[in-house]
Amino acid sequence: MINVAKENVAVESSAMGRAWSLLTIDDDDRQFGGNSGYRDILGSRYAWDNTVPHHASVRPGDLAVLRDRNFVLGVGWIDEIHTETQTKVRRRCPECRNTSFKPRKQAAPRYKCSPCQATFDLPLEESIDVTVYVGDYTRTWRSTRDLRVTELTPAYLSRSQQHSIRELDSDLAMHLFSGSVDPSLQWWIASTDPQIPGGHRSTLGRYRIGQAKFRQVLRQRFGDRCLITGPQPAAAIEAAHLYRYCNAGEHDVQGGILLRRDLHSLFDQFLLAVDPAGWIVRLAPSLLPFPELALLDGRVLAIPADVRPRPDYLEAHLAWALDLWSSKGLRV
Repeated sequence: MINVAKENVAVESSAMGRAWSLLTIDDDDRQFGGNSGYRDILGSRYAWDNTVPHHASVRPGDLAVLRDRNFVLGVGWIDEIHTETQTKVRRRCPECRNTSFKPRKQAAPRYKCSPCQATFDLPLEESIDVTVYVGDYTRTWRSTRDLRVTELTPAYLSRSQQHSIRELDSDLAMHLFSGSVDPSLQWWIASTDPQIPGGHRSTLGRYRIGQAKFRQVLRQRFGDRCLITGPQPAAAIEAAHLYRYCNAGEHDVQGGILLRRDLHSLFDQFLLAVDPAGWIVRLAPSLLPFPELALLDGRVLAIPADVRPRPDYLEAHLAWALDLWSSKGLRV
């Protein structure tokens, strides 16, 4: 059971809170193997738990500065934070029980512990109950323009470079980002929009086992490329199943592709499909009024024969999509 509790309310004034640098990285790019991360949605939410330094210091009204290991990705005010009680698997070195071990470049043993230098294939695993914090900054999110993480260095209030959450000098952060986003958007001024009733409820959830590995294999198969739009940042692409995973419960590499996140959502809702007869993109008629999406309709995909997904999966998906469009009286 997940117990969810809303922690605070939306920002109501332009008063400046604290500023935080928040590290968001892909599972495949994590340096240490002891702790698994949480799935962030760039431009919308950031998640962390109570094992992270400063976990309880980040508050609604604070400025979130999202970064990966090389670039600052964007900024936004945190409107609200909610909490969830979850069970987390933490892995340790079997020799010294430290969590600071890394994958080795050699095939075997798979890991090497930084503190004790031991090498091993199977880490010890333990389950711990944690409080997960999820901060929402969707409303005021703005992408930054070509800022490297090194440009944040003067603004850090501590030298704890290993921490994923680091406090920034708020005045220096404001000065830095005022030139990195369109000033006409006035993104730093919190609005007094009408309050929308909210809250949370407890739910039972199911989680896909092996999803991160499935994505990793597809990235090795296709590279960091959306099947439809081509090369994309790793953070922007997702592993899409061409079949109903909820029914199968298994990962078929030949039934998976990489899609940009927005296109993945449209694909799952049968608003976008691929006709394997000519490897042509088909778009729902309801999306054609959107110019950027309309450009994709009829696009012929160049996919090498040796990595093409199974056409029967795409045929079944296309049939579902066409039936849906027809049921709504749309010309297909």
